[in-house]
Amino acid sequence: SDVKKFFPLLLPYISVVLIEATGKILGMFDPDVSLYAQERLSSNGVTIMTHAMVTEVTNEVVKFKEQKPLEYGILVWAGGISARPITRKLASAIGGPQIPSDPKRPIRGITVDNKFRVLGVNDVYALGDCALCGCPPTAQAAYQQGKFLGRMLRDGSDQVNEHKPFKFKNVSRCVTTIKNRG
Repeated sequence: SDVKKFFPLLLPYISVVLIEATGKILGMFDPDVSLYAQERLSSNGVTIMTHAMVTEVTNEVVKFKEQKPLEYGILVWAGGISARPITRKLASAIGGPQIPSDPKRPIRGITVDNKFRVLGVNDVYALGDCALCGCPPTAQAAYQQGKFLGRMLRDGSDQVNEHKPFKFKNVSRCVTTIKNRG
């Protein structure tokens, strides 16, 4: 919209392409939020490429695993989430189930079960961004994980096995607000 307003003569020369390796954008969010974002971007002229695994970027071309290369003029890269160095060191020190089966894949976090027990050691728990538990890496998820773990430990460590597994509940108030604003 800013280009249209301030530089209308450049508009025919500009395109925006959002590239996503997975099947949808904003995959860690509620499906309604992801769909809304995709529809909104598309309606504003953004081309969205999903299932597009980038393999190489040169000065002029983005190359993909299965799609044809894409020429570009300006590239903004915001790819991937990486584990903090301390998280990688802890996972490496634990070893075993913490090490990816494919040696080419980096350690992305500390693998836990559905009660946040770290796999490969006893009486150690991890939650939040460092824990690989299937939850989105958001404050909402970490808050729920903290409450769950606190209550579970309050009930006694001898009761952990009997405790119900953690279940993330996405609070979708923002989805209702987004839908109402249209």
